Amino acid sequence: MKAYLPKKLNLEEHLKNHPPTSIDNFHIDNLYYILGLITEIPAKSEHFDSHTGMVQLNAETLRMKVRNYNQYLGYAVATGILESDNHYIPGEKSRGYRFAEKYWDKVAPVTIVKYSLVKNHRKRKIDPKVEKAYGFLTKWFNDDLEIDHTGAVEFLESTISGDENISKFNYNRCRIDMLNDKEYYMSMDGKGKRFHSNLTGFRSDLRNFISYAGKGLVGVDIRNSQPYMSITLFNQMFYNSNLNSNILKLSDIYSNSIISPSSYYFPSLMLYKLLEEANNQDVNHYIDLVIKGELYEYLKKHFQTELGKVYKNRKELKDDIFLVFYSSNYLINQPYAGSKRVFRKLFPTVYRVFACIKTVDHSKLPILLQQIESHIVLDRICRRITKERPNLPIFTIHDNVITTIGDEDYIETVMREELTLCIGYEPRFKIEYWRNND
Repeated sequence: MKAYLPKKLNLEEHLKNHPPTSIDNFHIDNLYYILGLITEIPAKSEHFDSHTGMVQLNAETLRMKVRNYNQYLGYAVATGILESDNHYIPGEKSRGYRFAEKYWDKVAPVTIVKYSLVKNHRKRKIDPKVEKAYGFLTKWFNDDLEIDHTGAVEFLESTISGDENISKFNYNRCRIDMLNDKEYYMSMDGKGKRFHSNLTGFRSDLRNFISYAGKGLVGVDIRNSQPYMSITLFNQMFYNSNLNSNILKLSDIYSNSIISPSSYYFPSLMLYKLLEEANNQDVNHYIDLVIKGELYEYLKKHFQTELGKVYKNRKELKDDIFLVFYSSNYLINQPYAGSKRVFRKLFPTVYRVFACIKTVDHSKLPILLQQIESHIVLDRICRRITKERPNLPIFTIHDNVITTIGDEDYIETVMREELTLCIGYEPRFKIEYWRNND
């Protein structure tokens, strides 16, 4: 069992200078473990907000490993190892911690041997519900999944430098080491039903060092996945579970036991009637742009013409489009929400459908699109692949299905067939080879 600590932190020397007299039954491995979480937790998250660098440490989780964890944290803050935001909201937010500035440095692994910490340590940390429902995915996280550790670390060293990127380097170094040590973790969030694993947070340029049983890997990625998934929201059959059709239905998504019951409320009848009464000319135009892969460029042209926008890169454009799709309805009249107003003018029915879904909670739309994507990829595509080719390794990074090089044509065929059945229109794909065959 390893903990990752900054190289500048000589903990044994620190303990000599600051004896831990305030800690009952002190053991250095307990402190190693707690401090190591500052790097380990972000390494396991693909959406860690590094703006403040504060890492939330959950009290219940800590208490299971170190009963008097609060004494160790108090010591670390009081003696200048850690800084805390001291911001705690019951049931919502745990206190955040980060290393003090003088310890901002690249991390190195430290081995933990204390029995109480390592006795229940499992190299494969899998949510039991996920293991039961998606064992056909979790089983491929085994000894055959490998990474060229030396090559990956050398590449990381050559591409991430500077004090401002220390945290980014450390999280990625930790990810490389965990994959190399077969420290696998898999879980699924109860809202979007997205499958998370060691691979989902991996930098795309570091994936080239990953292989399975000596073979390179390749991903088949759905282009413009979220707009493509949104097409089904304009089909009345999506809201009617009584119709016998291959088209995906809302009831298909909510039949999954992993999704939290709190996400079940949905204005199905309202949307059904809205689509029944609407002039769907703009809907057809929207769908046509999506399936041709032209929506982003179309919106970019109109945002530039009507708002005088100048986009330096595609990320800035995507930020504006995400504002349209996912922000609260109440922002429509704000000065910075011009893109929402342009979109509403171009696609009035599409905008009304999105707005209806976001009436109670604006996060409802992105969560629903994630649920649609996850249901099709995990429950339709991956289940079918497993049934037809049970010995073919498959992994997922949300809308991306990964397999060994040479089997990508088969994967793309299954994805195309299943997505077309569910959504009603053919998707477009991007093939990404993770590693050369040499």
